[in-house]
Amino acid sequence: MLLHHKSLKLTLVFGLVLFLKLSTMSTPVVAQEPQPASQGPDLVEQLRLTPEQRQRIRAIREQSKNERMTVNQRLRESNFALEEALDSDNLDENLVEQRIRDVSAAQAAQLRMRIHNEVQIRRVLSADQIATWRLLRQRGLPNNPRRRGALAIPRSVAPRR
Repeated sequence: MLLHHKSLKLTLVFGLVLFLKLSTMSTPVVAQEPQPASQGPDLVEQLRLTPEQRQRIRAIREQSKNERMTVNQRLRESNFALEEALDSDNLDENLVEQRIRDVSAAQAAQLRMRIHNEVQIRRVLSADQIATWRLLRQRGLPNNPRRRGALAIPRSVAPRR
């Protein structure tokens, strides 16, 4: 019975690790390339952002750039450490569990940062723009950033390099 329990636990751990790996394989949300004309107007056009709003959003993104890089690096490193623990000749389930917790904490930090940025950006928007934003989310339009997991700011308002 104890052997069956350990086997089940190990199977669940590997399933969770596989899920976490697949869910973190996508690139973190960064400035998006402008959409081709065939796909319709981009988010800036749909929200009718003013030049001042674009500048404020650029500043928000610029302020969070170092934190974003740090959080994304932490997530990459914790995923790598988990991979190493799983690839070890002598699999240590306690170490794997710790590495899973590390990946989860890094993912949570990344999510917190993205949501915090979205909240700051929403403060820049007018009530009408927020209503448009909600409508785009509800409709699930191709240019809807919620379908990609967070508020994605087109290159036209992303910080310039």
